[in-house]
Amino acid sequence: MMSSCLQVFFVDYGNIDELDKTSIRELLPGLLDLPPQAIHCTLFDASPASGQAWSPEAVQAFEQLIMSESVESVMLKVIERQGQCYSVSVTVGSDDVKDKLQSGEL
Repeated sequence: MMSSCLQVFFVDYGNIDELDKTSIRELLPGLLDLPPQAIHCTLFDASPASGQAWSPEAVQAFEQLIMSESVESVMLKVIERQGQCYSVSVTVGSDDVKDKLQSGEL
């Protein structure tokens, strides 16, 4: 029996999900020629306290800080490039996001 689902990689968010085949549409040929619309970045000189991975709470706090409707400005500054990944500093208003993450304020 053939599956009615396909595994799809979402280039905008980087996640993989399974979708029903009826949800899939052919990409218009003109869209195939667009340059990449996302850039792989990492927060410069920042690492979780555990040394392993950011906690779900830290990730959620980061997302809320960056995407809050009350945010008037988010500035990303490229510090260095390693291959296709850019290390960036992120400032929201006057707050350095790395400092807030590592101090536990977020």
